[in-house]
Amino acid sequence: METTTPRLTFGMLRLYSGIGIASVAMGLFGISEVLVNLESAASSSLVKTRIKGLLPSKLDWIKAKWAIIRGTLVGFFLGILPGGGPVLASFIAYAIEKRISKEPDQFGKGAIEGVASPESANNSASSSAFIPLLTLGIPPPPAWPCSMGP
Repeated sequence: METTTPRLTFGMLRLYSGIGIASVAMGLFGISEVLVNLESAASSSLVKTRIKGLLPSKLDWIKAKWAIIRGTLVGFFLGILPGGGPVLASFIAYAIEKRISKEPDQFGKGAIEGVASPESANNSASSSAFIPLLTLGIPPPPAWPCSMGP
């Protein structure tokens, strides 16, 4: 005599343990977003523009020189510490640059120092995180692969 009968499994072994709540939630939110987008009328326009100013100018390099050096040093030393990582280095480098800047009100509005220092800290911390990994066997923080570029 059989006491349990699998229901709604459609003969698939994967469905015997049920459906994960994460999959169901993502599916429901995804379906609702698709329906909302289908409901609204989409209009598109083609914008033609020239791509220029992609690379930093000489003035940008001059303004960012010391910010890059400070960010690199901050990132290097925080990357060596186990658990430090690029994310922490970026935030600390930004805070240092904002604190020592003569124009802190320009941060958040496109100040080149506010971009250059955290990015150089991120990159140097990602590189120096290999030091504790290779010498002590301590892996970098979990957010480490997410912060590396493509």
